[in-house]
Amino acid sequence: MNRFLSTGILIASFAFAESEEKLQPAVQFEKTGRVILDLGGSGSFDECHAKYPSVIRVGDEWRMYYNGRAKNCFTGAIGYATSQDGLNWERANGGRAVLRPGPEGSAYSTKVDHPTVLKKDGQYHMWFTMGDQKSRYTVGHATSRDGIDWRISNDGKPVIDRGGKGGFDAGAVMHPTALLAPDGLI
Repeated sequence: MNRFLSTGILIASFAFAESEEKLQPAVQFEKTGRVILDLGGSGSFDECHAKYPSVIRVGDEWRMYYNGRAKNCFTGAIGYATSQDGLNWERANGGRAVLRPGPEGSAYSTKVDHPTVLKKDGQYHMWFTMGDQKSRYTVGHATSRDGIDWRISNDGKPVIDRGGKGGFDAGAVMHPTALLAPDGLI
């Protein structure tokens, strides 16, 4: 069970530079064998888990959006940390979650997990797993101008819902990822 983030998990996405011989990663990460973001303190949204990072570069700063789990190890929220070098991280936003579960009865009443974040045209986009009281998992989307204050899209309803009875995705749709295409489309 991953209770904290390690640098090995940072190998999530690569930018590739073209060469005549073969594609080479523009950025390479190496394992250090040390914790880069430990669990939050008692009573924090990430007291039980800090996992599933989505790391982006904004100017000279690395930004990590990650899944935190509360003391009950069930309720999930999304936190935010920053780094200048990609190895030494500090919680941002006063250590508070930037996206929390919604009201009872909503598609995200117990969990907002597994974020993937992109920035396009001055706006941040986040896709994430939504979970309700019955652990029915779907995918949600949110936007933000500053990467801290998020507004959930689609009136709080999933942007990708579970499939029909008997379908491969009837039980759950979760752990989204998104890439910014070379033509600029998301």
